[in-house]
Amino acid sequence: MNYASKVIEIAEAEVGYLEKKSNSQLDDKTANAGYNNYTKYGRDMHSIYPQVMDFPAAWCDAFVDWCFYKAYGVANAKALLGGNFDDYTVASAQLYKNKNAYYKSNPKVGDQIFFKNASGGICHTGLVYRVSSTYVYTIEGNTSSSSGVVANGGGVFKKQYSLTYSRIDGYGRPKYDEEPIIGWQKDNVGWWYKYSDGSYPKSEWRVIDGKWYYFKADGYMAHDEYIKASDYATTYKLYWVSTNGDWNNKSYRWMQNEVGWWITEIGGEWYPKAEWAKIDDKWYYFDKRGYMLAGITIVIKGKQYTFDKNGVCLTKKG
Repeated sequence: MNYASKVIEIAEAEVGYLEKKSNSQLDDKTANAGYNNYTKYGRDMHSIYPQVMDFPAAWCDAFVDWCFYKAYGVANAKALLGGNFDDYTVASAQLYKNKNAYYKSNPKVGDQIFFKNASGGICHTGLVYRVSSTYVYTIEGNTSSSSGVVANGGGVFKKQYSLTYSRIDGYGRPKYDEEPIIGWQKDNVGWWYKYSDGSYPKSEWRVIDGKWYYFKADGYMAHDEYIKASDYATTYKLYWVSTNGDWNNKSYRWMQNEVGWWITEIGGEWYPKAEWAKIDDKWYYFDKRGYMLAGITIVIKGKQYTFDKNGVCLTKKG
């Protein structure tokens, strides 16, 4: 089924990708970085539709098209995008307008957002992954982490804008399938989310009412813990979910020096100190300096705990 959450999941996994300086190592997120418009998105879309999708070329629109192609396949992606692929933002916006699916306000999760330049012409695009009462949150290709519209920034980044931001031109709205929903359920184990066909999300992130939640292999919502990113094996990246289960829109990463390991907020200065952290259903403890305890038995708040060499607590926490 063509659910909005599918394309958002694809786009989310691409955050951090950097444009390449040559036609080499296109599938690596960060290797061979440069500003010559070589990307895997442009390469793949050019292979599918060489008459329209140029390569190398400015690639914000190609990134969105690529995410749809990966999520739904060629035919369904074209239909959702207004009838075709295009790497020219003006033409892409027009496809939605031709279908009476272009909106000037009230964005929804899954919309393709279009930005305009100082002269009023459409110049950049991205994908809406969250909407709040005051902000629209996006994933964009060929931008940077700097605030405001950056139409040739060389990477895939998450951004946020006020809903009244003057550079937003409008939103193209694909005709997604309505996700079959019954809603939140709770039992003596925890919270889970049930669809009308009786199924429920497992081992995956889902957007519900504009917020991200992670559901474990048994289907129960994760809460008060760090969730490993899909590329954790190479990036050591983590996401924190609150007591209510929603992700706080920040990313974290394991770091190491000659003293030991710690977790830090990516792009920030925060790190856990003198506190517990749950990661992948295992408990870790960070001392008052912020370093993870490992290979040690120690008393914490009156109770003795043993940690293995990897920092995993072997004693029942409590």
